Amino acid sequence: MKIKRIILSLFNLLKICFLVLLIMNIGFFCRGKEIQQPILEATTTSGTGATTTSTLGTTTTTSGTGTTINQSLYNLDYESWTDTTHPQKWGAFSGGVKAITINQDSTTKYSGNYSIRVEGSNVVDTQRVELLNTNYVSIDPNANYTIRVKILDNTTEIKARIYKDEYSSGMGFITTSNSSDYSVNQSGWQELSYTFKSNSTAAYLSLQVRIYIESGSGTGNINIDYYTLEKN
Repeated sequence: MKIKRIILSLFNLLKICFLVLLIMNIGFFCRGKEIQQPILEATTTSGTGATTTSTLGTTTTTSGTGTTINQSLYNLDYESWTDTTHPQKWGAFSGGVKAITINQDSTTKYSGNYSIRVEGSNVVDTQRVELLNTNYVSIDPNANYTIRVKILDNTTEIKARIYKDEYSSGMGFITTSNSSDYSVNQSGWQELSYTFKSNSTAAYLSLQVRIYIESGSGTGNINIDYYTLEKN
């Protein structure tokens, strides 16, 4: 009987050790799945030209014209590339469209060294490609923001407009919306802008550009550069 009690005690001890290890592993797994709160450095410019560094997504009192996202932090100026077909911190979803290519363009750009050049040709139906910034930007709820992007659209086959998605603090999808205006065929750079008020429960923003290729068109292209987000 004594040996049996010892074996039973050892068995219970092993069960306790197993449960402790299981809890530790679950804790580690959960920590790995935590939402990484994106740090958004921003530059606030006052009327006199002075600048201060702050965090967009917190309350900032200034006498200036607004708080603008740090472009390089999110590669909104398209200056950082993994290779000539992959801008860093940007992804493309084309819905299976094969007649679209995305390339780095060092010749045609609004500012800096590069822009994104999107080309499409001979699609069966009107299709779109979505350029998505892969970093979520922290925002305030019930706040006014303006998105701007520079577009060079000098062909009739392709056009673009601004899109954005809003998410809660737990990364639950809230809403999507877009600018009503598309880019138009013209020889020079044009600015698309979209002003909106964030949702009452919004905490994060997904920044996007959607490019549309017309049905049965020939080869067309469009350049995208200098994406900005400003808290008004």
